[in-house]
Amino acid sequence: MRGLLVGLAVGLAFGGLAFGLTGGLTDGLAFGFMVGLAIGLVLGLVDLWTVPLARAATATPASTYRLARRTSTVVGLAAGLTVGLAFGLLIGLLAGPTDGLAFGLAFGLAFGLAAGLTAGSTPKVGLIELALVTTGAGRVNFMQLLEDVHHREVLRQAGAVYQFRHAELQVHLAKIHRQRSHSPTTT
Repeated sequence: MRGLLVGLAVGLAFGGLAFGLTGGLTDGLAFGFMVGLAIGLVLGLVDLWTVPLARAATATPASTYRLARRTSTVVGLAAGLTVGLAFGLLIGLLAGPTDGLAFGLAFGLAFGLAAGLTAGSTPKVGLIELALVTTGAGRVNFMQLLEDVHHREVLRQAGAVYQFRHAELQVHLAKIHRQRSHSPTTT
């Protein structure tokens, strides 16, 4: 419901202003209403899709990682289709419905794939794995590494996260982090 209200408010405000000044108030409000419904639908689906799995009793780091990867892809595609629909409607009003639909789908798909593949934390893990391979450090699969270290009892699993098993190691690493974050950097 929140997504629908936000979407309608944004769509009507911008659509009403943009088209109201150039194409008439009726066209502006119609465009704003359509864009608002699309934005509201996407925001509503995102709210439903991103249920906090990490708090579930059965959550594991691997299942949370897979869910985050899938969620970022779905949210990116949904956002892309919404953006594509908005631009498609705009182009459709200016150049015709066929051109608007073609442009909207192409732009939305490209934007959605780019957003889905770069949003969230899972693409960052993949980027780090790729950087390690390309710099000659070797192939690293962080999920396998974490599972192996957990199996060797260096880490313990606390729900969907791993923690160092030994308190002294936790304190030592926290101390190093504090020292590095408070030390002045030189360039």
